[in-house]
Order: sequence, then C-alpha cells, then structure tokens
Amino acid sequence: MHAIEIATRLIVGPGDEALIPTPAWPNFVGALEISGARPVPVPLHKEGRWSLDPAKLEKAVTPKTVEAKGLPLDQANYAATSGQVWGCASS
Repeated sequence: MHAIEIATRLIVGPGDEALIPTPAWPNFVGALEISGARPVPVPLHKEGRWSLDPAKLEKAVTPKTVEAKGLPLDQANYAATSGQVWGCASS
C-alpha cells in the first residue's frame, strides 16, 4: 500500500481527479484520497472481458482529470496502455 501511495502522490494532488476502473482494489481509491485527489469510478464491462467503454470513459473526463502517461491499466487480465485509454477519452 505504501508504494501505491507514494506513486500516486507523484501523479496527483489536491483538487485533481483520477479515473479509476471499477471494480478496483480498494487501496487504489485510498491512495488517491490520501493524496487529496478525487477518484472517479469508470465501470468496466464484465461481458466484454472487463474492457473499458470509451463512451463512459469520455463522459468521466473533466478539466480536473489528471493524465498519467506511461502507466498501464491492468484489470482482471485486461490490459490497456495509457495511450489507448487517453485515445478513447480524447475522441
């Protein structure tokens, strides 16, 4: 948990928002909250191998959303690079 908290503090700060795929490990949410950021849940599709829905991702992005370049998303053996995630969000 401590390593996740340190890494999170390097990326987000008070007032930032961070998209978090759900279901998620609760410690990710805790690390964001400790860093002063607001976790914004983005539900994954169970029917689609726990994949992200680009429309839900795009809807969750606000001007306060922090972009985390180079960090992979790996949830339930579904992996996406941050480029793929932000490509969805910017379309």
